[in-house]
Amino acid sequence: MTKLRVLGGIGLSGLVLLLSVFPILAQTRPATAPDQPAAKPFESAIQSLRFREIGPATMGGRVNDIEVPIQDPKVIYAAMASAGILKSVNGGTTWETLFDKEAVATVGDVAVAPSNPQIVWAGSGESNNRQSSSWGNGVYKSMDAGKTWKNMGLEKTLAIARVVIHPTNPDTVWVAATGNLWGASPERGVYKTTDGGKTWAHVLKVNDDTGATELVIDHESPSVLYAAMYQRRRTVFGFNGSGPHSALYKSVDGGDTWKMVTAGMPYNTDNAPTPRPDNLLETGRISIAIYTKNTDIVYTTIEHANGGVYRSTDKGETWTKMAEIAAVPRPMYFSKLKVDPNNEQRLWLAGVAMQHSEDGGRTWTGNFSRAPHADTHGFWINPNDSNHIIQGNDGGVNISFDRGRTWDYSNTVPLGYF
Repeated sequence: MTKLRVLGGIGLSGLVLLLSVFPILAQTRPATAPDQPAAKPFESAIQSLRFREIGPATMGGRVNDIEVPIQDPKVIYAAMASAGILKSVNGGTTWETLFDKEAVATVGDVAVAPSNPQIVWAGSGESNNRQSSSWGNGVYKSMDAGKTWKNMGLEKTLAIARVVIHPTNPDTVWVAATGNLWGASPERGVYKTTDGGKTWAHVLKVNDDTGATELVIDHESPSVLYAAMYQRRRTVFGFNGSGPHSALYKSVDGGDTWKMVTAGMPYNTDNAPTPRPDNLLETGRISIAIYTKNTDIVYTTIEHANGGVYRSTDKGETWTKMAEIAAVPRPMYFSKLKVDPNNEQRLWLAGVAMQHSEDGGRTWTGNFSRAPHADTHGFWINPNDSNHIIQGNDGGVNISFDRGRTWDYSNTVPLGYF
């Protein structure tokens, strides 16, 4: 009623005027809104965002090898199971990552040429027997101390345990290829190049199931080399890490030809005990170490029911058993042996905890070297100072300056393991 009274108050003439103006108002358009800016591309929208590191914060991933040039102990290379190669030029205070632009991130071994520290080799694909072991695509070479890399072949080896460079001729290199963890592989064995990696010769092959897990050179007589051959096969339901084809081999002509070492070995069928053990030919993983100040002295560990720690004083021609196999911690996973470069009686043996001997391998203790993390795979001893030790394990890199009594954990680089 109120609205009607208002309209009634307008009168007839007012209503006619209002109706005549309304169509004009209805046809009047509001002012056009200003153009909206076009949506920014996705790249522009996130260009101000920055990634922030949130971990790992305490422990890192598995280290397979530690290498230090003989010319400068402040330079350290660490071969990582799944993080390429780390390098420090200040003794482990800070690190830079190498090998980031290559096709694979897993490195089984790294080696620096003794005659030229600018020449660095890397064997891709770790040689460990774990389900988590990653495979590689051959051997790499750097001519600028790790800044750039070139694949030098052997792509089908998949797992490389060791790279050895001639002490005076960097063009001569040997590679110990363990090969495919999960199946037969004709590429297993020891390879040699004399032209810097342009061509390779397959100088030691046992069969498609037996690869090389260790390779060492006599630096006083570089024509003498020792190789550990290992028969292995992993499946999704288990692992077989022994067989009749695992054995220690020796070459006296620079790796061109090889001979199986049998004298004094537990797998020697010529001197088998009576009655003959059923597992006589079941030999597993083998480690080798040479005393650098007198290369007549060689040590080895043999994974065997009758195996253990052995010592030779005539370049591997004869052997003396020093300790039983119980002294060797989990040989299928570790089997890394080192002799102190200044003491032929002092030995180090990798394990969940580092094993240490002061009497040539007769007795061992696991309490002398207690690092911040377990499972050692890489180990280096300063040839000029035996107190200076660098250890690579499943937690990263540890450094000692008092021969393992105390350790500094080099926790300045995030290391993940996938």
